[in-house]
Amino acid sequence: MLSICRVGVLTAIVLEMAVSLPTMSISGATYVVRLHSSASDPLNLDGVVGENALLGDPVPMTSSNGKRYLCYVPVQKEVKDSSEPKAKQSLLEIARDAITRLKPRCLPTVETELHGSYEICHGKSVAVSDIDGVMARHDTKRKLGTLQSESFVPGFANYEFRHAERYPDDIKVVERLATGEPVYTQVYGHTADEVAVVVQYVCASSPVTALLGRRPHTPTAMEAQDRAIAFLFGSRWFCFDKDAKSINDVQVAPFVKPSFEAMPCIRRTEGWWSYEFCLDDRVSQFHREQNGETTAEFSLGVHAPDTSPALLKNHNHLTTEFLDDTYDKPQPTVVQVYEGGTPCGEVERTRSTRVLLFCPNLNKQAPYIISIQESATCSYLLKVAVPSLCEHPHFANEERLRLESLSQTIHCVPSLEITPPSDAQAKAVSSSTASKTSKDEL
Repeated sequence: MLSICRVGVLTAIVLEMAVSLPTMSISGATYVVRLHSSASDPLNLDGVVGENALLGDPVPMTSSNGKRYLCYVPVQKEVKDSSEPKAKQSLLEIARDAITRLKPRCLPTVETELHGSYEICHGKSVAVSDIDGVMARHDTKRKLGTLQSESFVPGFANYEFRHAERYPDDIKVVERLATGEPVYTQVYGHTADEVAVVVQYVCASSPVTALLGRRPHTPTAMEAQDRAIAFLFGSRWFCFDKDAKSINDVQVAPFVKPSFEAMPCIRRTEGWWSYEFCLDDRVSQFHREQNGETTAEFSLGVHAPDTSPALLKNHNHLTTEFLDDTYDKPQPTVVQVYEGGTPCGEVERTRSTRVLLFCPNLNKQAPYIISIQESATCSYLLKVAVPSLCEHPHFANEERLRLESLSQTIHCVPSLEITPPSDAQAKAVSSSTASKTSKDEL
């Protein structure tokens, strides 16, 4: 059928060129080289019967084994690259985007100390019903107000946290609020001058929006916001810093951790060796006998806290890589660095691993190791599928579609068949169901 050779730029193809390659603009595009056994193969490419894929400028080339090809270099597509710098959004604009992603959209909560059952619909309205014990009387439901204003102000330090002693994340939130950290704040009322309810949002690692704290109204307070009832919500969608340019800069860690809550370490066996990856901890290589005894073990690195923050600061931890050699298009990924493993005498340094976290195409709930390879002596490349990553904006369908639109294919056919197939040939090919595989490599 065909062979595939992936290249980042055309000049990286290992070819002897029979003629000079025309000057081309290839910035921003990824090229995939397909070696066909005949000129008819591209006519039935990807199941599209009769579609001629031999488009573009023909360039004679020679493979490493001496076989001559005519390669059709496509004209670069006029695609608006969404990766081009965009105007930085304000923090309020990013927060508004975050609000639209919260689940559930409306959260009911019975608050006996606040004497009611409250329904907070994020960014929309707040309502309250009377209660009998812990049961809401829905026939008494009334609206306390709609969204009137929003801002970033210091979080209130006098929230009641019911479960802070059991949840480490809640303790961290309490500590951050004590420092006066500015948080996204919404004010609800019937008019612009009324402050009936204040709702604040902070960063939390939970995959669902969680009500963390509440505060009763204080009639004697000087400021209107201090007199109002207040609620504090935690969400990973608010895990962005003041340098964020858009919601795409929301932190990745809260989207990775849910996949590893039930199983913090995952393993893969390849031949004699087994490999273990523990998120934010370590990568190891070992051999275990049938009786369970470990007879050989090497550390391939521990999570590098001094390196990863540097990646996070510049957002270099978010990039694109090819999942494996069967993929024509680069996939969004997150980079982690693990260093300081077992010393490697061959290169006089310790073992290290570059970890790439992907959103898997397979519909699986648990994370798994896709592949591991020694990219250089004692330097490893580990690829891991993390299902919960798929919810992060960097891995959204729009990003995948953009990457696919920037990827182009160079089709190469044997040079003896340099004449593009006719329509009659195309019809003949459509009835063929098999063709031989080319073993040539570029």
